[in-house]
Amino acid sequence: MGVPLVFWIWRRQTLRRREPDELAKIGMGAWISAAINLILVAAIFVSGDALVHPIWPFLYSAVLGISFLYDWPTLLALVSRAAPAKVNATLMGLAFMSLFISNNLIGWIGGFYEKMRPR
Repeated sequence: MGVPLVFWIWRRQTLRRREPDELAKIGMGAWISAAINLILVAAIFVSGDALVHPIWPFLYSAVLGISFLYDWPTLLALVSRAAPAKVNATLMGLAFMSLFISNNLIGWIGGFYEKMRPR
C-alpha cells in the first residue's frame, strides 16, 4: 500500500532535484516513526474512557509502514553500496541482525501489556 506512495514522493522529489540523500531518508523515517507513536498516544488520551476509534490503529499501521519504507530499503542500499567488498556480506548480515534484535526487543516489551491493568 505504501510503496507506490513513497515511490511517487521520491520520483517527484527527483524531478524537482530535491530528493534527500540516504541518511536524510533514514532520518526522516525515524522521525516519522516517532511522530506517529506520539499521535497514537494523543488519540488514546483524547478518547478518554471511550474506545479508540478504529481509524487510529489503521492510520498508525499505514504511516508506520511508510516510515519503514524510508528506513529499511534505504539502509540496505546504503550498506550494500558503501561497504567494502570483503565485508559487504558481513555488514548486510549485521543490518539484518539489528532488525532481528529490535523485533525481539519489541516483542519482549509488548509482553508486559498482558500484565498491565486498566486504569
